[in-house]
Amino acid sequence: MPDETILARLLRRVDRSPFWKLLGMELIGAEEGLARVRLTLRPDLQNSQGIMHGGALGALVDSAGGLAVLTAGVDGPIPTVEYSLNFLAPVEGGTVTAEGRLLRRGRRIAVSEVTVTDEAGRLIAKGLVTNLVAE
Repeated sequence: MPDETILARLLRRVDRSPFWKLLGMELIGAEEGLARVRLTLRPDLQNSQGIMHGGALGALVDSAGGLAVLTAGVDGPIPTVEYSLNFLAPVEGGTVTAEGRLLRRGRRIAVSEVTVTDEAGRLIAKGLVTNLVAE
């Protein structure tokens, strides 16, 4: 890996993503095997019940899991081949943080676990993300 920090490398990568900008996701931390992504609830991210839409949480989980893979020195494409997500509590306002942890990186497949919490530390969602390592 080049002589740069993991966070700086990942920030450059997400800065090129229009989808990240659309949702307003922020990469707030990264180290080997770990990435933290924050998302603040806005009116355009709410469902008809006024809580954060599950699709926004799904994108957050997918992103945190993928970034966790990228912390392990992967620099090429990492398409998601599967993710599962359990919604445990609604997000009625404020900011949530997804913490992706790389569980295993094989030759072609990587698996990350993602935990989403709110500002009070309440568990919001739990996910598992599988990426294809296409180097």
